[in-house]
Formats: sequence, structure tokens, C-alpha cells
Amino acid sequence: MTTREIILQTLRSTDDFVSGELLSQQCEIYLEAVRKQIQKLQSEGYEIESQHRVGYRLVNGEDILNKEAISSGLPYGFLGKKEQIFCYEEIDSTNLEARRLILQGYGQGTVIVAKHQTAGRGRLGRHWESPAGTGIWFSVILEPKVDLQRTSQYSFVIAVAVAQGIRAATGLPAQVKWPNDILIGGKKVCGILLELVAEMRQVHQLIIGIGINANQVQQDFPEEMQMKATSLAMEKGQSVRRTKVLCAVLQAIEENYDLLEEKGFDVIREKWMELSCVIGREVQVIHQDKSILNGIAVGLANDGALQVKTKQGMELVTVGDVSLRAADGSYFLV
Repeated sequence: MTTREIILQTLRSTDDFVSGELLSQQCEIYLEAVRKQIQKLQSEGYEIESQHRVGYRLVNGEDILNKEAISSGLPYGFLGKKEQIFCYEEIDSTNLEARRLILQGYGQGTVIVAKHQTAGRGRLGRHWESPAGTGIWFSVILEPKVDLQRTSQYSFVIAVAVAQGIRAATGLPAQVKWPNDILIGGKKVCGILLELVAEMRQVHQLIIGIGINANQVQQDFPEEMQMKATSLAMEKGQSVRRTKVLCAVLQAIEENYDLLEEKGFDVIREKWMELSCVIGREVQVIHQDKSILNGIAVGLANDGALQVKTKQGMELVTVGDVSLRAADGSYFLV
């Protein structure tokens, strides 16, 4: 372990102060070198309290979104190796940065994280609010060996993974809404955007953009979204450690990505339906041409289309906004 890692591990092991002398002994360095290491960690964003003749105490070090904290929280695998993690204070969009990194030769397993996005985007080109220091805004580059027809299946792989990761890290009952929104208590907590880098019918890369509302309060959302959006902190009643959530989601992405490759879409479809807040519910689908379809959502087709049972028969929905029917008979779109 490096000196930096030893100091962080020691500080994380207790809520009390750790003396400079102890850190000096553990790291086998002089006290002045300990002080410089602490200052460097503080400059990276770690909140470390210092008291003369007492020592150092880590106040809120687990919410630091940097490559060291992320890589140390992940098991060894293809996703999120330290040399493939890029963290930014501010960027236009992590998906746009992923495209730029691909041109530089980066590929499978690359993770891009930003504390603030100035041009975050959601499905259908919609703006995605991503204020600084509150959410988890990141992108992942994958290189599946599939043709264009199968790429839609990865939308459901990622939705399942994000819901599982949030559940594992927070205990909150995250659910999926077709095609890949993540809800808690009927409100949106995460959006997912998939973009292709392909030519002809060959897929080179999949760029997965994910935005998780982590520590926002209601006033952080635009007024028109305050009744539709939520955050992990709002649902849990306390702030969450973003690094812990991010690492849990990344681990679940790798596990489900491998599961699709090994066992096919049927396993992913089953997991998605178990986590779905749509299956078995009355829904209203508003198509891009503004036409409306009412029915009961009953399943997923192999290409990811939502199967909706209507009075006229079974319909397959491949694009559109899905609203759920409320107890009063009205439909609400998250």
C-alpha cells in the first residue's frame, strides 16, 4: 500500500482522532511528511479535521468522487480500472467526454465522472439537471460484440444494474420504469441515456450516461419537477455516500453485462420485470406523433419493446412516454 492509502485506511477505521505519531509509525515517514500528505488529501476534497497535539480525523471522506476513492471501492474487473477512471470538477457532458476519449483510444471499462455538467442530456434530447456536488453524474464505455438489433437489450441491463446498485448501497426500494428510468416511491431518481458509436451494422462502442439524484433537497429541482423528482437523500431522510452508491452501481453493471453475454436476455428480462413498477399496471403511452395508447403492460419483447394488452389486442411499444394510472383514474407521467 502507498503512504496515501495507509493514511486513508487508518482514518477511515475510526471516528476518533488519530495522532500524527501513529500515522508516522505506520507509514514509516517523518511527522512533517504526514502533515504534507494530510494537506494533499485536503486539497483533493477530503474533509480532515486537524487539532494541535491531538491529531487528525476524517469528517466526510467517503463522499469524495475521485479516481482513488472509486477504484478502491471496486472489485477487480474490467470496469473502472484506475487508469480508466476520469473525474472532472465541471464538464459539458460525460457522454460527450466519452466520445472524445474514444477518439484518444480509450474503450471498454472507461468511466467518466463529473461533479457538475453544464450540458447534461436525457432521453429524446431533453435537458438533464445536474447541479454541482449533489448528484452522481457519470458515463461508462462498453464494447459489446453484438449487432445493432441487440443493442436495445443493454438499456435493460443498465436499468436493472442501477436499481440493484441503489438497493444494495442504500436499502431503498428502487424500481424500473420502461424503458430505463429509475423510480423510488413513484418519483424519478435516475435517468439513463444510451448512445452508439457504430458504422453500418457494426457496433464499436456503447456509451452509457447515468444521472442519479443523490443528495438534492426538493428546492434543488426546478419547480415543474418538484412533484415528479426525488433524491436518495430525500427518500432515506439523510445524505448518502455518493462513492458507495457509484461503486455499487458500477459493480452491478459489470455483473449484469457479463450475465447477458453468458446466459442471454431472458435472465435480464426476468430481473427487469421483477423490479418493474409498470408490469401488471394500467398505462397510457403517448407516442411521438401525440397519438395515445391505453392498456395493461404485460411484458417485454426480445428487442425490449413494451408489450401492452389493449382492447384491440397486443401492441408493442418501441418509443414513447409511458404514464401510470393513479387510483383516481388519472394518468401521471414521471
